[in-house]
Amino acid sequence: MKNFLKYASCVMVGLALTLLPVLSVAQYTGHGGVIFTFSPEIIGANGETMSNASDGTWDFGAANLTTTGTSTAGAQTFNGALTVGTDGVGHTVTFNSDTAGDTFVWSDTAEKLTITGTNAATALDVADGNVVIADTLDVNGTVDIDVTTAAITGTAADLTAIVLVTSNAAGGIDIDTGTSGIDVDLDATGPFAIDGDLTAIGSAGADGGTADGDNDLLVAGDSEVDGIFDVDGSVDADVTTFNVTATQPDLTAIVLNASHADSGIDINSGTRGVDIDTTGEVSIDGGVVNVGGGTPDTAAGDNDLYVTGDFEVDTVVDLDGSVDADVTTFNIAATAADITAIVLTTSNGSGGIDVNTGSGGVDIDTTGTVSIDGAVVNIGGGSPGTATGDNDLYVTEDFEVDGNFDYKARVLVVGQYFADPNAASFPVTLTGVDSTDWIIATVNNPTNGAYLLSADAFTDSVTVTLSADPGEAIRITFMAWTD
Repeated sequence: MKNFLKYASCVMVGLALTLLPVLSVAQYTGHGGVIFTFSPEIIGANGETMSNASDGTWDFGAANLTTTGTSTAGAQTFNGALTVGTDGVGHTVTFNSDTAGDTFVWSDTAEKLTITGTNAATALDVADGNVVIADTLDVNGTVDIDVTTAAITGTAADLTAIVLVTSNAAGGIDIDTGTSGIDVDLDATGPFAIDGDLTAIGSAGADGGTADGDNDLLVAGDSEVDGIFDVDGSVDADVTTFNVTATQPDLTAIVLNASHADSGIDINSGTRGVDIDTTGEVSIDGGVVNVGGGTPDTAAGDNDLYVTGDFEVDTVVDLDGSVDADVTTFNIAATAADITAIVLTTSNGSGGIDVNTGSGGVDIDTTGTVSIDGAVVNIGGGSPGTATGDNDLYVTEDFEVDGNFDYKARVLVVGQYFADPNAASFPVTLTGVDSTDWIIATVNNPTNGAYLLSADAFTDSVTVTLSADPGEAIRITFMAWTD
């Protein structure tokens, strides 16, 4: 036996080895003071026992081996199962290293395996195979994964399937990739949510302008969104260009929505202004559209437009309401080559158009015809008599025509003669009349008692006959209706 225990190694073939702190029948003191106790006495496969073995190698079969003592020297090899303690009764197992304090300990009381190595050195090295953790992996330090691919799979059916947590208040998570970048592939119904103070892209964590608070996003470079961009806060774009392109074929392709009842949208541009280029309509549905920032007067209701400065329209103006122009000049210029170039329409059957001017009056300067198609054209605001029908003209005060007057398809030609005819009958030139026209003549200056006998129309002239030669200059006024 003593010769066997002096060997550098002890090989036990087919042994079921149990280490228990008990004493049995047969005891042998081995090398280093370790006591081996066998109960019953171990008989090898070759019939040898521990006490009479010739070569130090036995086949113990199904025998039980119990060891007690403090230490044993040399390498030991066990070719069988190794059990420490029994079910419910455990013992601490310690593996020491060549470095003081570095141990591999299974604690029966703490019920955990503790590896204490040297800082920055490898304490656990899995050269090949997988590491499977059925429950939680808690790392209180640094995780260095030097592999071809690292896959983390969570089977929980909720948002906490995979959680990366830095418990220190000043801790963070740094993901450093190569040129392939980071690909986050989400289910169609799953959101990508970042709940933090500031999400900074490209600025090494530095705060931006307005993006410096709760759940803000700062992008130092270009930001491209290939989908829906929903911002529940403010967008501060300090960029060279800011392009928003949507492919959705309806009015909601791009929506700016200030959802709060007291919020608004402020567009502040430089000298280039704001350019809206569309083949459809520009529709503004609101209380008052205020251009210039002044204080509206009548434009204070639903869908009104208030312009502080000049208002210029280079196409069609369609107003379903009123125009209140408190301006120095109000110019409407149209380029259409027909009568509908400028149209003022009151669509209501009882509506009208009221033009109210100061002492400057109304000046209509045209090379065409001024056509008024209505029941009565009332000048002066009086109550018409016979002028109450279709296309009638009623003048309350004086009616003066410096040209032709067309009445019922006839033109009123007005002329005047002021001279001494030196005869009782004489011709007066009146261009535009002929022998079929009606003539009205009045003598306005009969100081000598002469009076008018007749006024007969001829081609471009009227023959006037008086009762006598007036002997002085007289004034005669003619009105002739010509066809």
